[in-house]
Amino acid sequence: MGMELTVGTEMGKSLEELMGIANIGGSTESKQPSLARVGMIHQAVMGDVDVGGKTLRTEVLPIGTYQVEIGDEKVYSAKVSIRVFATRQRWQRWNNATEEMEKTVMSTSLSKDLKDNLGGYNIGRPSGYIEDFNALPDATKDHMRSVKKVKVFMGLITIDNPMDETGNPVDIKVEDVPFVMDIKNRDSLKSLDTAMGRRSPIEMLTQEFNLTSGVGSIPSGAQFGVVKAAPGSKVDIQDTDNETLKNFLEYIDYSNATILEKYNDRCEDNAIEGEVF
Repeated sequence: MGMELTVGTEMGKSLEELMGIANIGGSTESKQPSLARVGMIHQAVMGDVDVGGKTLRTEVLPIGTYQVEIGDEKVYSAKVSIRVFATRQRWQRWNNATEEMEKTVMSTSLSKDLKDNLGGYNIGRPSGYIEDFNALPDATKDHMRSVKKVKVFMGLITIDNPMDETGNPVDIKVEDVPFVMDIKNRDSLKSLDTAMGRRSPIEMLTQEFNLTSGVGSIPSGAQFGVVKAAPGSKVDIQDTDNETLKNFLEYIDYSNATILEKYNDRCEDNAIEGEVF
């Protein structure tokens, strides 16, 4: 643990700014960094299991099982361990009419206007603090509800006992694999933010977090997985951590550059059509 992280000094920013942890509690020509994508299944996967010579239909992957996409491979686990190197936030919405994921650039805060891939800001959400939400027109309220706050977690993930889609163990080593994970569920965000608390950059990088899951539901009765986070083991700073952090910052720059490219293209198109954002 004698090694010090120097990325902040090299880039003229504090580690808190770079990692985006202060709020807890680019070029399009560059190649996009390859990261595992971590998600969670919200509908149980059923499968056939042999019990005493009889085939029974049962859940092989229950709601809340973690799904980790590593290249073309998908592995599953009831629990995972992560180290967090960076967090960012953005606004996001799936548009059924256009079949497009609308999103803003990633930022350390949602308190400022963020350019989006539609050529505007905040995917059409009003700027600033809304003092009286109920006084807004119904169309505006509906639009604001449809645009979700997303927190993006980036770091290294480890899975002790990965499974395939049938719930059987697979011979794949998943240890300190770079990952990105988008979280928009309020209960999941609360659990993650509470577990991480207000830590310094070094405290964050030397702390593992264990992720398990719970099950939530909506009034219609539909269920969904919820992240349950808790501090795990302490770890040492690694010789590769500086390079890992730089790679995540490159990923953020790349992702934001693709959004800004669409912003610029569509902003010009809207101006030609007489709409100015």
